[in-house]
Amino acid sequence: MKLALIYNYPLHYREAIFKKIDVEYDTDFYFGDKLQERIKGFDVNQLRGEVKILKNILFKKRVLWRKGLVNISLKKYDKYIVLGEFHNLSLWLLLIILKIRGKDVYNWTHGCYGKEGKIIMILKKIFYSLNTGVLVYGEYAKKIMIKNGVKERKISVIYNSLDYDHQKKMREEVSYSDIYSTHFENNYDVLIFSGRLTKVKDISILIKAHKYMVDNYGDNINVVIVGDGDEKASLIAEVERNSLTKRYWFYGETYDERTIAELYYNASICVSPGNVGLTAMHAMMYGCPVITHSDFKFQMPEYEVIENGKTGMFFEKSSIHDLAHCIKEWLKYSSKNRGFIRRECFVKIDKYYNPHYQMRVIKKVLC
Repeated sequence: MKLALIYNYPLHYREAIFKKIDVEYDTDFYFGDKLQERIKGFDVNQLRGEVKILKNILFKKRVLWRKGLVNISLKKYDKYIVLGEFHNLSLWLLLIILKIRGKDVYNWTHGCYGKEGKIIMILKKIFYSLNTGVLVYGEYAKKIMIKNGVKERKISVIYNSLDYDHQKKMREEVSYSDIYSTHFENNYDVLIFSGRLTKVKDISILIKAHKYMVDNYGDNINVVIVGDGDEKASLIAEVERNSLTKRYWFYGETYDERTIAELYYNASICVSPGNVGLTAMHAMMYGCPVITHSDFKFQMPEYEVIENGKTGMFFEKSSIHDLAHCIKEWLKYSSKNRGFIRRECFVKIDKYYNPHYQMRVIKKVLC
């Protein structure tokens, strides 16, 4: 089978699944050349299949055209997997041409969030109707799509994955360490956030909730912020204004998996006040439970990896008091059940959120 895989960029966290597709099928890869935000890529020369880099042209920061994408419709492929970029006009045109030609196309996408207006939902329904099948990251998106008229038989839940095999090796090697007690010079519980420091992550809410806890419950929590981004300076300033500097460690950006494993494994809980995304999977890979908000229309699909009360908790979106309450209750529960929580985190990742599961789904839909 000759396969074309079309994606916005060779994202580093897609390397494992792309390599599996590369081994399983005779695949040509088409990637965009850049993204709006700075995200690490991987070396595409590691792929066996032919790789083409296409120029991304963005209009008014909302509408995308990928130069050369439409020309792929003229090439001889048996099947196509495309990233579901709803705002990509060149992809719309490609899908229309491939639909006319009777080609099998599978749209790998977030699907629907449930916050779309009527016009956008109608357009999305048309968009997905141009495809043979749709691969979505979670059950929530599938339910919303079915509710809005997309045929259930067309939708497969593929979940998401990171570099599972390498991370599992790190998980087997990681152990308790004094990384936090040495840095903070205490043995307090540690909250961790890891990801891009952007407004959508609402990290300021974590700082405010922490301040509320210090004022009302006592000063017995440390916070580690792993990552970099536009909001870093303002977050540091907010910590200083609240006289919390001693309790914060702005670790910075790291892609070293052994370091990330140690940071997550030794933390008490990961707190992601905004949309949680891949952070939830990464934390739970190393047995670290996750707290994030419960307004799923404004979440990323990876929130589904969290089982409320078992591997984390959900708080009312933007509520400082509710987040503080959840952190307090979770730390109380976790103090007596840490081993059980860690094992439950592993179970969900090992069962669904890995490239092996994703390949089983892909092989089933492409057969």
